[in-house]
Amino acid sequence: MEMLRLRKKQILVIGLLGVSFFLLMDLNSRLTVMFRSTRTYNEMKTSIYQIESTKQVLLTQIAVATSDDLVRPFASNDRHWYQEKDIPVYPVVDPNATPQSYVQSPPTPIVVEHWQKWWALFFGE
Repeated sequence: MEMLRLRKKQILVIGLLGVSFFLLMDLNSRLTVMFRSTRTYNEMKTSIYQIESTKQVLLTQIAVATSDDLVRPFASNDRHWYQEKDIPVYPVVDPNATPQSYVQSPPTPIVVEHWQKWWALFFGE
């Protein structure tokens, strides 16, 4: 009887060790999944931060590009558009007028003697 009792205890201990082994293996696999999920979460968080930063930069560029301070000179100077309150001025050219040419003559060089260059070098002008 005592041998049977000892055998029951041994079977119970071996059974508990077996169950503990499988519980530890399950815990190990769950920890592996958790660490992998945490790493993926951190990568996604970094990616989201980069996308949000890009979004802010693009929204700033859109705000600058559509602001009246930037659009108004482009519209008036490049596209010749005007607002209702603006008064457009169109130059009228006389068809009988002859065009005048504005030719500038080149400046005459000042001749400086050789000794004057040395004098200016040593004593100033």
